[in-house]
Amino acid sequence: MTIGFDNFVREGAAIGVLIESDKAAALRAGILQQRAAAKLTSPTATEETIEIAGQRVDFLSTPDNRIRSFFTAKDNVLLVTNSKELVRRFFEASEGKDN
Repeated sequence: MTIGFDNFVREGAAIGVLIESDKAAALRAGILQQRAAAKLTSPTATEETIEIAGQRVDFLSTPDNRIRSFFTAKDNVLLVTNSKELVRRFFEASEGKDN
């Protein structure tokens, strides 16, 4: 499922992909492998673990934001997005919060 904010794609819309699977561990490994490959192909890319809404999130980025990717999971649902706000809302929704 694709999710997002802001219809102004040209200006940099917030967009994300939610994946729910009973094989979440295998998907996670594949996503992490793709992120590692992206990091290798971009010498300015950095990867760090940050905290959003009290949860650990992997953040891969370049200084020019050519790469800006947050990755996290909750139970068997994985999220890849370019938006810190979508990550925050993902955690709120997973806890049943409306806003």
